[in-house]
Amino acid sequence: NLDPGADVMAATGVTGLTRCHDLCVVNDWLIVPISDHPANSKCVIGVFNRQTLALVSATNVTAIEPKINGVCWNTTTQRLVTCNSGTFSSLFRLTLNLSSGAIASDGSIALSLTGGSISIAKGIEYWRGHYWVSDDLRDEVVRIKPDGTGDLNDSPVQFSDSDGASAPGVYGGWCAYK
Repeated sequence: NLDPGADVMAATGVTGLTRCHDLCVVNDWLIVPISDHPANSKCVIGVFNRQTLALVSATNVTAIEPKINGVCWNTTTQRLVTCNSGTFSSLFRLTLNLSSGAIASDGSIALSLTGGSISIAKGIEYWRGHYWVSDDLRDEVVRIKPDGTGDLNDSPVQFSDSDGASAPGVYGGWCAYK
């Protein structure tokens, strides 16, 4: 598939989608948020067959959150959970129909973080019972409990160079090898 954005635009009628964001794998599918970056005013989540890359389904999630930068699969709740760019106060939960690939809103998880806020989230993963969100501004991966609480000063994964100084850069999506 040379142009997944064109596939989801054709399926949904949403135009101007230019960027694929941090994806996740659920069974035989790749779940990919695609937005009109840098405007961040529209977002569609495409579900693709991970072997053929053919589009299975596409859902316009703009009304839920147009700035989705990453999506993960919570194996405990069997829900997709997203993070977004800009300072945000919630992780959005989505249902995923495991037969059709259809996606629907399922509420949100309010964040209650001590030590500041996440302002440039680029990716999210669910691993070992926590959400792990890459925070580009802080140059680290922040651990958030399933209930949305976390301490930003207790982030176990920080990006640094050989002298221990924070390594600036653009930290995007990531995945935990499971």
